[in-house]
Amino acid sequence: MNQPVRLQPPRSTAAGVTLIELMFGMSALAVMLALAVPSFRQMTANNHAAALESDLVSALNLARSESLNRGVPVSVCASSDGATCASANDWASGWIVFRDEAGTGVYDPASDPSAKLQVWAAGSGDVHVVATSPLASGAAVQYQPNGSAYAPASFSVYSSGCSGVNAHQVQLLGTGLVSVNAVSCPAS
Repeated sequence: MNQPVRLQPPRSTAAGVTLIELMFGMSALAVMLALAVPSFRQMTANNHAAALESDLVSALNLARSESLNRGVPVSVCASSDGATCASANDWASGWIVFRDEAGTGVYDPASDPSAKLQVWAAGSGDVHVVATSPLASGAAVQYQPNGSAYAPASFSVYSSGCSGVNAHQVQLLGTGLVSVNAVSCPAS
């Protein structure tokens, strides 16, 4: 005779976590986050600076290219509103690339609204773009019709709280070519 097989319910092997184990795990997680968050913030800030440096190089290269293609002077000036050149040397707030047939380095939308070629707005994050030489306050970078620069210039691009070799030096040579170097952050 066949006897029915009796199935036994499986034994539970799950064990709970004690309050002490939970507190230890949470404190270990808090220590790891405390170490990771500041470096993540600095990495994000450095990436914002690198993106703005790339935009500045793109603007300078566009200005040089347009001066060669059009056979007229082309300038790049700091601009906080995207419509006029800034009187202060505030390159972090953005810039304008424009045809500068008069060679003044000043964009005048009233005289020729079509002279504006492209506008770059301020970058995200707390990034500094400082003209280090020889641009005077409010001066523009100007390209001659042959693509060379009227004068060499350089810019420092870095984020607030920058440390180590995370700043960028953008140099405009007299030939009109642009180079970028990683440099030490300025002393705070």
